[in-house]
Amino acid sequence: MSADWIFWGGLAALFLLLIFVKGLRDLLTMLVRAGWELGRLIGLMAYHSLKLIKISLVFTIQSFSIIRRDAERRDAEKDVKTGVSKKRRPLRR
Repeated sequence: MSADWIFWGGLAALFLLLIFVKGLRDLLTMLVRAGWELGRLIGLMAYHSLKLIKISLVFTIQSFSIIRRDAERRDAEKDVKTGVSKKRRPLRR
């Protein structure tokens, strides 16, 4: 009779252990998936913020080149009006 109790008790313990281990495995799987998704979101956020920084830098550089071209054009127009070329302009000290 005691052998039956040991057998059934061991079988029940094994069954509970399998349920517990499967639950732990599912929990770990869920945590890994959540971590993976969180990492993906952070990565996408970083990627898009770097993309926005790049776009803003390109616009800034383009606007500075437009400003520089306008200044050169104004200087050229002023030189044409005054008759002074850049080569003959005296150095300012």
